[in-house]
Amino acid sequence: MSLANDLDKKYFTALVNGLIQRRIYKQADITPEFLKTQIFAQSSMQDDKIQELCDEIEKILTSAVYNNWDPQQLVSHLSQLSASNDHCEAFAKVWRNEQPKIHDRLVLQSGWCSRLIDCSWRINVTQSSKLHQYVNQPMALLQLNTQDTMGAKKLVQFEMSRDSVQDVLSQLKHIQQQIDRHSSSQ
Repeated sequence: MSLANDLDKKYFTALVNGLIQRRIYKQADITPEFLKTQIFAQSSMQDDKIQELCDEIEKILTSAVYNNWDPQQLVSHLSQLSASNDHCEAFAKVWRNEQPKIHDRLVLQSGWCSRLIDCSWRINVTQSSKLHQYVNQPMALLQLNTQDTMGAKKLVQFEMSRDSVQDVLSQLKHIQQQIDRHSSSQ
């Protein structure tokens, strides 16, 4: 397949951006007809050639996303498809700007539970209290900011005694050991 087309660099950049918006970000308003009227108005390409070009760019984008290509890997692949230098440059520039955003979006979408956005803590020492059993005992107050897969944010706050903190640290140490063990076996 080839990326042969008569678009100048500006319109080719717009095409790649439009296809990213349609394919990756699922923007329904970026239709083939919209692309044709906005990008190919000055082009002499036939409809079937336009569709072939869009399909080929979407295949490249899919491969780039799936394989987590950096811009150099993308350019290498494009040069095998006989893309012009201007088009390689334009595609790589768009990919350089969009790749981190696409990666972050896919990671967020692939999660099945909330993720930690931020964690803050402080130590409280209660001096006196009729209701509190831990008088003069340091307590850790933790605040966790989480975000679910739909983007909704939630604040979780809780207190932990010294013993609870030690238990959590012990569990985290065990988790780290398991991760290290599995990482070293690969």
